Amino acid sequence: MNYWTLGLGIILLLAVIIDLCWTTLWVDRGAGPITNKITDIIWGLFRQLDRKGNGVLGLVGPVILLITLVIWVAILWFGWTLIFASFEGGVENTARADAITMVDYLYYAGYVIFSLGNGEITPTNGTVQLLTSLGSASGMLNLSLAVSYVLSIVDGVVKRRTFASSISGMGSSAEEIVIAAWDGKEFHDSDIIFHSLAESLGEIAFAQKAYPLLNYYHSVDKKKSIAYTLPILDDAVSLLDIGVANKETINPLLMRSIRSAIDDYMESISKKAEKDYQDTAQLSEPDLSLLAKKGIKVIPQDDFNQSIAPMVDRRRKIANMLKVNWPNEEKLGN
Repeated sequence: MNYWTLGLGIILLLAVIIDLCWTTLWVDRGAGPITNKITDIIWGLFRQLDRKGNGVLGLVGPVILLITLVIWVAILWFGWTLIFASFEGGVENTARADAITMVDYLYYAGYVIFSLGNGEITPTNGTVQLLTSLGSASGMLNLSLAVSYVLSIVDGVVKRRTFASSISGMGSSAEEIVIAAWDGKEFHDSDIIFHSLAESLGEIAFAQKAYPLLNYYHSVDKKKSIAYTLPILDDAVSLLDIGVANKETINPLLMRSIRSAIDDYMESISKKAEKDYQDTAQLSEPDLSLLAKKGIKVIPQDDFNQSIAPMVDRRRKIANMLKVNWPNEEKLGN
């Protein structure tokens, strides 16, 4: 028996199982160490390719997910290959009398973990037979968790884009959303819509914490991008909660609920994405004069700007998210 080969195989096997379970099952801890390293490398590469905002980031999410799945399978496969190869004479080829090669071990490990049934290579002793059963179990675990993870990612992406489309449908700017919510006397007719948005965003934030790969899915359509529409919603909340003079026309508790959901979402985004523009990105202040022209009583613009000044760090964080996904977006600057 080759103990070095056996030890390396066990290390690889434990590494991939830990990373797989960490990433797919440990919802409070994000991605595992292997998956984190993969995403770091691929994200950095795509950021370099997308410096001019040419839409390359639209591919980064699927590419990271695909490569992660391939690497999980590859490590599992190679780990079991080394384990089986460490037992000299542990398997035999019933179709020919040639000596077993590394390719044969690779083939045997492959059809074991993919549950392809019995091939012409079979185990010769009880230990290898037991390991073969464990190999099949680990393969089923790997594939089941991987499929479940893919479905969860797809579901999360759909919810994110549905949420972004809902905001886009309300208006292309914070001022447009507030004006559309105004019925001439108050804003309460839109309470149901804002409540639904707060609830949906809370679910999205939790899903993104549970499945960090959602951070890397970028929509090529701004109207379906949560990175583009969330700053608009946040400014709309600021206009309603702070800018509107008559507080009886709004639901302050609902505004705080949306604000809290936005904060939860911002806590769930990738830390790597935050760093790219942390010193330069900033959002321009909403224009209260557009609301005043529609008959909405608002506070003076200077007072509003002063009121949102303490939110500078929070607004810069939101601007960073927008700038990373849409580098050429003009709405960022003042």
